[in-house]
Amino acid sequence: MERKNYQAAASGQAIGIKKLLNNRLTGIVLVLICMIVVLSLATDSFLTPNNLLSIMNQASLKGILAIGMTFVIVGAGIDLSVGASMSICAMFLADFLVKYGFEKIWLAVLVCFLAGTACGLINGLLAAYLKLPEFLLTMGTMSIFRGFDYVYTNCQTIRGMDPRWINFWNAGIPWPAIFMMALAVAAWLVIKYTKYGRYVFAVGGNENASRLSGINTKKIKCVNYMVMGWCCALCAIVYVGRMSSAEAAAGDGFELTAIAAAAIGGASLAGGRGSIAGAVIGALILSVLSNGLTLLRVSSYYQTMFTGVIIVVAILIDRFTQKD
Repeated sequence: MERKNYQAAASGQAIGIKKLLNNRLTGIVLVLICMIVVLSLATDSFLTPNNLLSIMNQASLKGILAIGMTFVIVGAGIDLSVGASMSICAMFLADFLVKYGFEKIWLAVLVCFLAGTACGLINGLLAAYLKLPEFLLTMGTMSIFRGFDYVYTNCQTIRGMDPRWINFWNAGIPWPAIFMMALAVAAWLVIKYTKYGRYVFAVGGNENASRLSGINTKKIKCVNYMVMGWCCALCAIVYVGRMSSAEAAAGDGFELTAIAAAAIGGASLAGGRGSIAGAVIGALILSVLSNGLTLLRVSSYYQTMFTGVIIVVAILIDRFTQKD
């Protein structure tokens, strides 16, 4: 009798642990907490206010793009052009701010979002309506967009922002984090309470069944890439705000961090599954890791390698949970 009770208790514990492991959001929160504890013990400068603000600023750029990438990945797509798209948006924003001043900031922001919409629409139309392989397609548009950046700027950095623009971002208010959290709340509401949000998951889970049930799968895929373009535009605003400049090489490598953050947060690269909260926490994990390695004086080359390892591990975890 005691043996049966022991086996039942052990079985219950195993099931509880398995449920905990399968709950991706709980798992990554625990990982983030462990990282913070370890790094705070490893270096005295980690928990300083300035360093925590720096982490939030870094996480904001990653998080904004990861939120947009979550829509694309959940819809069974991928976008490798986000870094170059963000650079185009930043380039137009900075150029219009320099040319027309702070009084026409609305025009600069409008052009920035139009550029993001155009980049997303190009990817969306080609992927959804011409059914081009999205990995190769966005790799190609990444090169096109990046080349356009260099041609437009003539490889020169755009500087000379209005002091009022600079003062706005340096006023001590964590605007990047505020923008990221506002976007996260808006994205969560869209996914939770709109038809579009439900359709994104349906199309990513089974595109053929979704089409047969009457969902316009092509339109959903196209809109997913447009959402990614809008997130690139918002990221560009934060980037130009922080840097007070823009250059053609801006956003290089951002596509990998966006994919990594979304994957860490539970977005299945096969489509049909993902989490906005998970994407934000994934961005925080990457930022804490990068910041911690910098404080520990670990080479940036290792940081790039660790990002790749994280993507591979996230894919393996996704495969494991899918089998279960």
